[in-house]
Amino acid sequence: MSLGGRAYVGEILILQCYVSANISGMSPALRPWKLTDAAEFHAGVVESAEHLAPFMPWARDSAALSLADRLPFLEKWIDDCASGADFHYGLFEGDRLLMVIGLHPRIEPGGLEIGYWCRASEARKGYTTEAVIQAMRIAFAMPEVTHVEIKHDLANIPSGRIPEKLGFTKVAEETREILAQSETGRGNVWRLTRAEYLERF
Repeated sequence: MSLGGRAYVGEILILQCYVSANISGMSPALRPWKLTDAAEFHAGVVESAEHLAPFMPWARDSAALSLADRLPFLEKWIDDCASGADFHYGLFEGDRLLMVIGLHPRIEPGGLEIGYWCRASEARKGYTTEAVIQAMRIAFAMPEVTHVEIKHDLANIPSGRIPEKLGFTKVAEETREILAQSETGRGNVWRLTRAEYLERF
């Protein structure tokens, strides 16, 4: 799927959601990344390295980076959003980063894959569920998007609870390359269609 030319729309939509959430008193809120988030992003990655490492092979190496080394990652995420190549957001309580989430056009046409990780000290507080709901709101505001998917290793049971709780349907079990210490090489694929989203949310 090509989302070229719609990144600006996605950016405006997420900013509108952020403003609306603050007006209504809702918090936390999803928003696009800014370069001034670098220190908070860095702190979240460093804190969460051991928490994420069993299923995210990049975690320990990323935690070893300096704050200065972190800036190019945010710059790329911001540029990707501007070009429509990819969509990355953070869930924030004020200026504090709670979790990272993305809408990735790397599955079949019409679909966006939702990827996420939660800051270790903020786990099991409902933030992942909230971030996925807000991300779906952004995804389905784009007319091209017909469905969203969440994928996870079979052994990553906490990650799998999120799509199940939100009414996703498990549509496949796929073979995956083993890259992290706790991965099994098998993964679940969960899907929610536009019609299902409009019915439930």
